[in-house]
Amino acid sequence: MALLNVHGRWVNTDKPGGSVFFVGGGTVAFGGIGASDSNSGLRPEQPLATIAQGMTQCTAGRGDTVVLLPGSVTITAAIAITKADVTLQGYTCTGPNTRNPSLIVCATNTVIMLDIDAPNVTIKDLTLDHNSTTAAVALIDVGGTTASPDLLLQNLFIDMEGSGTTTDAINIQGDTVSTGVVIEGCTIHDFDQDGIIMEAGSDETVIRNCRIYDGVTANEGRYGISSVSDGS
Repeated sequence: MALLNVHGRWVNTDKPGGSVFFVGGGTVAFGGIGASDSNSGLRPEQPLATIAQGMTQCTAGRGDTVVLLPGSVTITAAIAITKADVTLQGYTCTGPNTRNPSLIVCATNTVIMLDIDAPNVTIKDLTLDHNSTTAAVALIDVGGTTASPDLLLQNLFIDMEGSGTTTDAINIQGDTVSTGVVIEGCTIHDFDQDGIIMEAGSDETVIRNCRIYDGVTANEGRYGISSVSDGS
């Protein structure tokens, strides 16, 4: 459940066989250098500049982890997660339903923030902020082209205040049969269309200890949870 430095090598104790790659969040680690995609990313003092490069560094099936250091990164294109058994997480675990100091921001219209097309993916301990006023997308899109079973979304704070009226938070696609998704300890703040969508075929989804609410009357939400799947 933690990141540890073992004899100079960083390890995700949940997946100890994988490599850990750090991405700068705008702050520089003590004794470190500025973030650059030319860095190795293997130490907080030498972080990569983009999450996309961290995903490129990962090897499918090995249990690799991409860690966003405290601060924020702004994206203008979707973060594509296409390799099995990869984790994307913040550096600090702040617990369920709380804002995390590792922040991903998107204000670009029609851009999915996390486009997940791989099995056994974990996304945790992050704040996601999408504030494009005209977006007609899901912030997290699961299994759009590839079956993505056994996804874990944990301790995410999804801030949709200011986003468009047709923006969804999480969409679990049905055509690719993305079963066994677990969503826990997540907050969806000011969802503007639907909070969580479970399409037909996205069976056995588990949602627990989540807060889904629309606290802003400007764009009133439709459904907190919308499901046409079986056994969720």
